[in-house]
Amino acid sequence: MKRAWHIVWLITLTAAVAGCNKKATGTVTLPDEGPARMQEALRLGKEGDAARKAGKRDQAIKLYEQSLQYERLMPVAHSLGALYLERGDKMMAVQMLQDAADLEPKEPRSYYNIGLIYLDNGQPDKAHEFFLKALERDPYHVPSLRGAAKSGKMRLVSDREALERMKTALLLEKDPAWRKVFEEEKVRIEGAIQSTGSAGRF
Repeated sequence: MKRAWHIVWLITLTAAVAGCNKKATGTVTLPDEGPARMQEALRLGKEGDAARKAGKRDQAIKLYEQSLQYERLMPVAHSLGALYLERGDKMMAVQMLQDAADLEPKEPRSYYNIGLIYLDNGQPDKAHEFFLKALERDPYHVPSLRGAAKSGKMRLVSDREALERMKTALLLEKDPAWRKVFEEEKVRIEGAIQSTGSAGRF
C-alpha cells in the first residue's frame, strides 16, 4: 500500500511538472493583485480620514503611511503632507506634497501648499517658484495668484508675465482686500517696466 501511494504521488508530480512546462510557452497567467492592493490602500485611506476628523493626528499619519505602502494615491499623499505640516515637520510635508503633485499632473493645490510652506519659512524665492508651478497647471487658481503676488512683491519681480498675472487676478478676485493688493502690484510693475524700458527682475 505504501509503495502504491508513492507511485500515485510520483504520477501526480510528473503531471504537474509537465503542465507547468507546457504553460511555460507563454500561457501562464499569474493572479493580478492590483485591485486588491488598491482596495486596501483605499480602506486605509478612509480610516486615516476618519482618524483625522476625530483629531487623532498620529493615528491618521500611521494609517496614511500604511495606505501609501499599498498604492500611491494623490489625496492620501496630500493629506499626509498637511498632517506633517501640522506636526511641524516641514521637510516631510514638502516631500509628501511633491509626491502628491507628481501623482496628479493637473492639480495645482500641492504646489500651492509647498509655496506656502516656503513663504512661511522666509524663503520667498522658493515660494514664488512653486506658486508659478501651480499656475502653470491652472492659470486661474486664485490662491496661487495671491501667493505669486505676495512673493513677487517681496522679490520685486517686475516683468510682463507678472503684470499679466495681476490683470488675470483682478478679473477673478472677489475679496476687496486682495483686489487692492493686486491693483497695487499692477501699478508697481507697470511703473517698473516703464522706468526701465525692459521686462525683468530688478
